[in-house]
Amino acid sequence: MKQFQMLIAALGVSLGFFSASDSLAAAKWNTEGGALASGYDLVSYIEDQKAVKGKKEFVSEYKGHKVKFSSAKNKELFQKDPEKYIPAYNGWCAYAIAKDNGSFVEINPKAFKVVNGRTHLFYKNFFANTLKRWNKNEANLKKSAEKNWVTLNK
Repeated sequence: MKQFQMLIAALGVSLGFFSASDSLAAAKWNTEGGALASGYDLVSYIEDQKAVKGKKEFVSEYKGHKVKFSSAKNKELFQKDPEKYIPAYNGWCAYAIAKDNGSFVEINPKAFKVVNGRTHLFYKNFFANTLKRWNKNEANLKKSAEKNWVTLNK
């Protein structure tokens, strides 16, 4: 069932017919898989420019949400300055937030881009790669995402 929902989400993003009310989840934080960024190390995105899976022995919380890290060092860096490492749009697909009125779409934690020091996560599967679409029109999509996020994150 979940794979079917993801396929539908990909088609919605691909064709642009999802709205916020049609989203997979109305939550403001994307904690798919039980942790932010599907359990990937938020610090590694910024510090290493890599998507690294977090480990169960290095876990912290941020605003009640689980965050996993690949090392004790990264956990410590996060705890010193969590706002630096929290992904844009609370971990939702940046491209989906930018489109139309914005929508909450799950991400592939390996599809990311650091923009002005902030991790942006994207949906990617066999049928859709929203990071490639973002890169084609980043300036306009970023402006649209920022505008839509104000409304979506109320």
